[in-house]
Amino acid sequence: MDSEQGFVYSGFIADQLGWERARQASLDERGGKLQQAASLTAGLIVAALGALTGATAELNAWSLGLFVGTIIILALAFLFGVLTTRLVDYEVADTQTLRHMTDDHWKDNVVDSRSVVAWLNATTIASLRQGNNFKASRLHRGIVCQGIGVALGAATFAAAAVPKLT
Repeated sequence: MDSEQGFVYSGFIADQLGWERARQASLDERGGKLQQAASLTAGLIVAALGALTGATAELNAWSLGLFVGTIIILALAFLFGVLTTRLVDYEVADTQTLRHMTDDHWKDNVVDSRSVVAWLNATTIASLRQGNNFKASRLHRGIVCQGIGVALGAATFAAAAVPKLT
């Protein structure tokens, strides 16, 4: 048996695991930024609307509806950011397996050892990828909500400004 057998596969699997962990870190970071952006956008819209209408001015029904919709959509964007950064469970080698690797299987040949490690990494990748796909879908939805929130905020501002111009 060639000691290089499975080397390409195990290297590929190890690379995939590294990329999936990097993807997880990127999604977590972007989810946190989505939370910040949604909060900041909501605050800026409220401040701009307050500056336009004044402290005692009332919004007409159309402007008020748009404003409430804006805040709800931006709150959803924030919530999707939270869901993006939530912890996800994924499979890793349990303590017993690790002990067997250092005790009973320490003298296994290179090919068998490489195969076991590649299998464990592939198991981790499968569960990590499933969690990352969940995070990515929540991030996507949050970004869409953020865009809709900005558009609704602009419409709110325009609807509130029109009566001021006439």
